[in-house]
Amino acid sequence: MRDIARRILCELNEAATAGNVHKARELFGQLDAKQLRTFVWNTLLKAHANAGDPEGAREVFQRMTDRGVRVNSKTFGKLVESAAKAARPEEAERWLRVYADAGETVDAVPFSAAIDACAKASEKSKAVYWLQHMQKLQLRPSAAAVNAALAAFARAGDLRGVERLRPLVEDAEKESMYLALLTACAESGRFEEAEKWLRQMQLEGLAPGVVGFSAAIGACGARNELQRAERWVEEMRAQGLQPDARCYTVLLSGCARHRDLEKAERWMQEMSSTCCAPDLQCYAAMVDACARHRSSERGEQWLMAMTEDLGQSSTGRVSLGNLKHVI
Repeated sequence: MRDIARRILCELNEAATAGNVHKARELFGQLDAKQLRTFVWNTLLKAHANAGDPEGAREVFQRMTDRGVRVNSKTFGKLVESAAKAARPEEAERWLRVYADAGETVDAVPFSAAIDACAKASEKSKAVYWLQHMQKLQLRPSAAAVNAALAAFARAGDLRGVERLRPLVEDAEKESMYLALLTACAESGRFEEAEKWLRQMQLEGLAPGVVGFSAAIGACGARNELQRAERWVEEMRAQGLQPDARCYTVLLSGCARHRDLEKAERWMQEMSSTCCAPDLQCYAAMVDACARHRSSERGEQWLMAMTEDLGQSSTGRVSLGNLKHVI
């Protein structure tokens, strides 16, 4: 019996880690009532948390309460995470307050999950509030939570807010912090801030890598700053890094907006010569460049090349409407 129970518990944990609620509940139901200790209930809660299912997590918590199962910090951590994954910062905060009032030994995990939820919902002030609350409790927030809060300020262009939070980041975590800032700037098209963080990262002896450069290039592309994007590609190559398909897509899209088909084709040729395979977005940008240049013949050639390279199904995903002005 013990071997069977152990197998079920292992499978339950695997299902919970994958966020497979249906499988986790099925396995949970196979266990004897005497085996349903707190950690087993918490494992079921983990399934709902990883699935972003706060309703299901709430129902499991109610069952725990009704049966007199002892809850702990991990219980509340999973409840907060379930709300955080569902982008419900208010609900995450409610669970955090219940946790804070429950008299349990406080743990950083639920607070970090709530901070992450608030930050991703652009609730910057709430994220800072909980960070400060953690400091009062002498708890250390996770690097992911701090980075999420920093990214929220970066997306909003609030450099003062970023500077206020940076002291919370340990030296060992600075690389991930800068990459989070760069990604946030890329998402919001704040190319000047992206360039600032990339330079700062280099000054501190940290390597941006392909991810960091790609983010800066993407931020420039989002604001149609093609020349700046090209300069970063050159610097990237000077450091021995090969631009990836995302970088080339930014350059190709920029060429399309500038109606510079010749330059777009040069970038595409260079991409092929470096063994970086063009993806669907690259071909879509090339087709767009042809459409804006009113070159139907070249557009059809790139569509054919895309079909040969990526398969027939790719043609339907790159709308032939891109060529409607020129065919």
